[in-house]
Amino acid sequence: MTIEALSKQDIEKPVYRSLGNILLEVEDRDLLESELKESHEALHEHLARLVEREESIRKKYEEMAESFERT
Repeated sequence: MTIEALSKQDIEKPVYRSLGNILLEVEDRDLLESELKESHEALHEHLARLVEREESIRKKYEEMAESFERT
């Protein structure tokens, strides 16, 4: 994981961030780590919402299929 790799990186060595097709040196590692953690949390929240939605859609599908089979 990127956050883990960042924490293992020697503090004396530069860290770069990809911006489009170029790499830019990061001046504030703490800010970068904070942004990475925020992105990670946002992705997990989005995944949880997608899982909930998938379960809801599956349940509705099963109900509709069962209703159709009764007809």
